[in-house]
Formats: sequence, C-alpha cells, structure tokens
Amino acid sequence: MEMGRSRRWLKAAVLVVAGTIFGVTLGLASVSVIATQFMDYHILTVKSQSMSPALEKGDVAVIKPADMPNIKEGDIVYVSTVAGLPLVHRVAAVNRIISTLHDGATGKVLGQNTEFRFRTKGDANATFDADEIQAAQFHGELWFSIPTFGLLATGVNVQVLLFTVAGLIAITWIAWEVAHRIRRTRPTAVTVPHGADRSGEPNESGVIP
Repeated sequence: MEMGRSRRWLKAAVLVVAGTIFGVTLGLASVSVIATQFMDYHILTVKSQSMSPALEKGDVAVIKPADMPNIKEGDIVYVSTVAGLPLVHRVAAVNRIISTLHDGATGKVLGQNTEFRFRTKGDANATFDADEIQAAQFHGELWFSIPTFGLLATGVNVQVLLFTVAGLIAITWIAWEVAHRIRRTRPTAVTVPHGADRSGEPNESGVIP
C-alpha cells in the first residue's frame, strides 16, 4: 500500500516538474519569436570576450528597441559595422552633427537637423572600433543579459535551443504516457489451480474442464 502511494506521489511530482519546464520553455520560445519578428527585439549569443567582464563569451544578450538621441555614453548598444559585422559594444563617445536647412531659392533658414553618431568600444579592447556608427547601423540597446557560463559559447541559436528542449520534453512525456497506458491495459495472466474450473472452484470430477 505504502509503495503504491509513494509511486503515485512520485509520478505526480515528475509530471508537475516536466509540465512546468515544458510550459516555461515553450512560452519563452514563443515570446522570443514574437518579440524578434514583430517588435524589433533581438536575442544574441555573445561570441567573443571583447566585452568581458560585463558580457562573457556565450552569454545571451537581449536587445530592446531604442532611439539614438536617447543613447548616452556608457550605454551598451547593438550595432553593425560598415562590413556588416554585428557588435554589442559600449558607447565611448556621442557625436552630434547639427546642420542648418535653407530654402534653395530664397536662402531662408528652414530649420536645423541633428544627426547622432557613436564611437563604440569593447570593454576589453584597448582602442575604439574602427567605424563611426550612424543611424542605419544602430539596432538597439542592451536590455539585459543572461549568463550561461560558456555553455552557449559555440553561438547556438537561442530560439532553436528553446524549441528543441520543449520538443524533447514533449516527446519524452508522450512516450512515457503511452508506455504507462499500455502497461495498464495489458491483460494480467491468471494461474488456474489444478482441479478448478474457470471460476476458480473445483468441479465435481476434480478435473479442469
């Protein structure tokens, strides 16, 4: 009796833990897809030590949308170089280029235009990055990072990893449930004593029918 009760409690605990992990993992994967596809967020895996110790190789960096005028020196931003190389580096300098707009015919001043440009630098690097970052190269600001202690140092796609984990949990769960149901529906072999009929009672001759 106690053994059966313990097994039922163990089964319930395993189902609760597995269900929780599956739900959280699938939820995170779904939210990450929606955020990156429709809300201009980015989820990146840090691939170098250039921002150590703030960001270590393998850490997950979550980038939120931001406006260049709101970025200040010291912020960590996601940018790309002229060659298209993605960087998550710290803003080392903010340059404001103010130009005056004139009417071509009359020379009348129409207003001013302010353009923002950044110089970036990795915390572990000795010099600034080569490119001055312009608006088209700016993709957002670091929102938060998740340490992975080097587990994702190979640069695996975080969304693919989350969906893979959720899929493995689901497959394992389904397989376990199917096996459990098969064991429950399997007929139990009954040994009929010698001299008993199918009801288990001896017949008049003492011979199994």
